[in-house]
Amino acid sequence: YSRRLLLTIPFLRNSQDFTFDSELIMQAVHFNLAIQEVPATCRYFEDASSVGLQASTIYGTKTLWAATRLLLHRHHILPSRKYQHPGPGES
Repeated sequence: YSRRLLLTIPFLRNSQDFTFDSELIMQAVHFNLAIQEVPATCRYFEDASSVGLQASTIYGTKTLWAATRLLLHRHHILPSRKYQHPGPGES
């Protein structure tokens, strides 16, 4: 992540699970920050990225809820601190 992103986005308000990445991307879009994919070479072993149905359903539900919260915030229906600029000394 760039310094600008970390100073602009209130990422400390995000969840501390796999949903963090989705929330950060939505915040970057909301704050009009550029998103760039940087390829990284890596090796996965067979069980490295396997996730069960329950965990993936929870992740998917949380990601959809984060997107819903962004839409509700943008339409001034339900403001969210995740999409408001952080105060001084806060990230």
